[in-house]
Amino acid sequence: MPIDTGQEVPDEMNIFYKAFDAFIPPGKQWKDLSPEERELVKNQYRFSPFKPGTYQAITGINNLS
Repeated sequence: MPIDTGQEVPDEMNIFYKAFDAFIPPGKQWKDLSPEERELVKNQYRFSPFKPGTYQAITGINNLS
């Protein structure tokens, strides 16, 4: 999903972001996952091109604390 900046930004320069929860299978919660499923979710998030990077971290666009 694109981040709302309040400005018109060309799609090529927009910041796209996918939250950690987006990788959890539909209908399940973190506590419902087996250890193998948890590792899979963590790896999918870790290697996702839509994960917040350094720029998003220093500008506060990150909901993981």
